[in-house]
Amino acid sequence: MIESSLMRPRHGTPARIPGLVALFLAILAYVVPAHVAERTSEYQLKAAFIYNFANFTTWPDSTFEGEHSPLVVAILGDDPFGSDLDVAESKVTTSGRVLEVERVNSLAALPSCHILYISRSFSHSMSSIADFAKDRAILTITDVVDACDNGIMICFFSEDNKIRFHVNLDAVEDSKLRVDPRVLKLGRAVTGGKR
Repeated sequence: MIESSLMRPRHGTPARIPGLVALFLAILAYVVPAHVAERTSEYQLKAAFIYNFANFTTWPDSTFEGEHSPLVVAILGDDPFGSDLDVAESKVTTSGRVLEVERVNSLAALPSCHILYISRSFSHSMSSIADFAKDRAILTITDVVDACDNGIMICFFSEDNKIRFHVNLDAVEDSKLRVDPRVLKLGRAVTGGKR
C-alpha cells in the first residue's frame, strides 16, 4: 500500500527522523561527489540504499514474531555485497528493529525475511520469486534491470556513473507493505511492466 504521509515509527525516536530523512534523500538524490564515489564501491552504495529502504518501509506487525524481532534482509543466490551489507547488520532502524542479514541459495531455504535481495544468479526466476514474496510482505530488490517488469519491486541500475533504481508501483501497491511515497518518487516508475 502506498501511504500519502510520512509514517511515524512505532519504536523509534521521532526527533531522529528529520536527520535520517535528510541523509536518505541525499543518498537517493545521487549526490555522490566524484572523490567519494572513487572510495565507495557500488555495493557499499547499494547496501546504504537497502538500509534506507528498511527505514522508509512499514511491514505489518504480523510479519514479526515479536516486538523486538529483527528486520531480516535475505540475499538469495550469489552474494555480490561481500561484507558491504554486513556493515548495516545490527544497526537499528527508525522502527526500532535491529537489521539482520541472512544468505541463502534457494527459495526453499529462505528464512522469514522482510527484504529480499535477489542476485543475478536467480535472474531466470524473477516472476516466481515475485509471486512467492507478494503475499508474504517482502520488499523485493535486485540488480536485474528488467525484473521490475516481472513483479520485483525495486531494481537497481547504473546511469551516468550513478546508482539509480526503478520502482514497480503496481507491485508495491499490491503488497502488504507501506513505502513512503517520497522514496517512490525518487525511483523511476514502472507500472504494468512499462517504464
